[in-house]
Amino acid sequence: MATARDIVAEAMKLPDEQRAEVALELLDTLEPPDPLGHLDDDAWVAEMERRARRAIGGDAQGSAWEETRARIERQGRGA
Repeated sequence: MATARDIVAEAMKLPDEQRAEVALELLDTLEPPDPLGHLDDDAWVAEMERRARRAIGGDAQGSAWEETRARIERQGRGA
């Protein structure tokens, strides 16, 4: 059975475009990390309350969906 190291060695022989395709396919199979996963229940509730107070108080600026989507797409491309 091939190891991860064997598979990577074979993938490195591919042209850039095909390596990128393999990388994207593999990344698509992973769950995104939970940015609040390190918080216990009390800390998570406190964070949500802090965010809610900022939003209700008008302190949170927010972004238009189009801007947010473009930023996410740029981050996905590593730009």
